[in-house]
Amino acid sequence: MINNKIRMGEHPPDFAYGKTVPLRRGIKGDVGFTLLELLIAILIFAVIVSAVYSTLYSGIKVWNEGDAQTRFPESSQMALNRMTKDLRNVTGFSEIKFEGEKHTISMPVIKDVYQDKNLITQIYKVSYYLDSGNIMRDAQTYPESLRGQTKKRELVSDIQELVFSYCDVEKEWKDSWEGSLPYAVKLSIKSKELNILETITEIPIFDTGITYE
Repeated sequence: MINNKIRMGEHPPDFAYGKTVPLRRGIKGDVGFTLLELLIAILIFAVIVSAVYSTLYSGIKVWNEGDAQTRFPESSQMALNRMTKDLRNVTGFSEIKFEGEKHTISMPVIKDVYQDKNLITQIYKVSYYLDSGNIMRDAQTYPESLRGQTKKRELVSDIQELVFSYCDVEKEWKDSWEGSLPYAVKLSIKSKELNILETITEIPIFDTGITYE
């Protein structure tokens, strides 16, 4: 029956010989993405996201490093100024000894303060030391030091090293000092980023004449 419907001279269709004819795709849009196409799209998306994240992470890291380097000189300079001011106000006082080590210092410091609306002069025992990466300042009046009272305050954090050196009248530098006042004190602050601030402060030689009963 099939062969009877084939016109003379025409090539019979494939199904006439028992072959399977492939189906043609329908209207555009009727067929979805294949699994391979989805995998390729996901891979491209992952590469783009990874590249964007890497760029943002690198930028944030650079910014944080630059910000840390900027903040160190500012905060440490303030601490350095505070210590320098105390060193310039060191005075001879027999009840509070000047004691200096390589990483700590304790000294009698004269300071004008208001008490009951009156300006009076007091002697403080001021100490500086490094505690868990923080430069600490402990300031006590002489009576408070006798009672063992402390007033600790953090000046700056993220410090790797705090170093003091002491100069005698012969202009020789020493790592420790005790007793009489040194000629000068060298102060060095090193941050964890290895930035260094240094200063040398001459010690004034005078006696306040203040006594405590």
